[in-house]
Amino acid sequence: MKRVAIALSGGIDSSVATALLLEQGYNVFGLTMSAKLPRDYKNISSDDIFSQSIESAKKIVNILGIEHYIINIGKEFADIVIKYFLNEYNHGRTPNPCIVCNPEIKWGILLRYAKKFGANYFATGHYARIEKPQCTGIDKYKLLKARSHYQDQSYMLWRLNQEQLAKTIFPVGELTKDKVRHIAKKYHFPTHEQVDSQEICFAQDYSSFIKQAMPDIKKGPIFYHTGEKLGEHQGIQFYTIGQRKGINIPFSKPLYVYKIDCNSNAIYVTDKEDLLYHNALICDDINLIIGDSFFEMDDINIKVRYRTLPITGKICMLSGNRIEVEFITSIRAISPGQSAVFYKDDELIGGGIIIKSFDK
Repeated sequence: MKRVAIALSGGIDSSVATALLLEQGYNVFGLTMSAKLPRDYKNISSDDIFSQSIESAKKIVNILGIEHYIINIGKEFADIVIKYFLNEYNHGRTPNPCIVCNPEIKWGILLRYAKKFGANYFATGHYARIEKPQCTGIDKYKLLKARSHYQDQSYMLWRLNQEQLAKTIFPVGELTKDKVRHIAKKYHFPTHEQVDSQEICFAQDYSSFIKQAMPDIKKGPIFYHTGEKLGEHQGIQFYTIGQRKGINIPFSKPLYVYKIDCNSNAIYVTDKEDLLYHNALICDDINLIIGDSFFEMDDINIKVRYRTLPITGKICMLSGNRIEVEFITSIRAISPGQSAVFYKDDELIGGGIIIKSFDK
């Protein structure tokens, strides 16, 4: 009997994924993260930031009767995920912590523990699918969108590699959310009516989190896009490209964040929304799941945010592990720090971190 470790948060998706694996005959055990942060982060929390997840996971484990291990990753989570999160905001970028957490924490630290405890495979509750190679040693594992495109979470997984995909199972990738809720209700999971979270796992309110983590944030000037000073901002960390709320400057028209300059600690705003649209970008930190054959394909679709539709574009490889993307149409508020993720139909080809947008 194959042994599978499930990353068990206690939420509805990972809970149902666990139940499905058991139904399929696997020997399943749960891994739940614990993270009491080091003293350097005492302003954030002195408690375990995953305490609610641990309690929820324990309830699921009791219902299903499986082994359960709580893995303390406090130092690693702080050094890898939270440090990245804060550093990106300090440099005027908009981070996506899942992009770092997935390959380095879940498919890094947790996967190593899974192997230590004898797992043949590692599973999560992500809505995505994997297609195995048809010919061993020749073809590669393919990462696919979930069957339900609305629930699809493949965007968050573009940094996974072939070795990680070979060990991975996504039990809910073929299901709709309604079907997942139906299964959760059948098992009497307390999460069967749980509302999907829109927040990052370690901070329910990112502004409050940043204030706690960085109490010495500096205020700075807000300029109109042509250079006139309009007012003062509360810290560049609280702004992202295209943002309208929180500018708090009386003006005849709505103002939007147009540019963030971390070197001068300045925010530039505009009332001309067309200035927020660009048809090209450059990204770095590239990961190509299927290798360079990606560049031989036509009609590549690119997503620049998690909850947006992909836009067709043309791809050009640059030096220094960078890619230039030219879209067939302009896109609003492309944000440095977010991910550009490349698809061919349902297959995720790879991705990179956006460093700038412009017009061609």
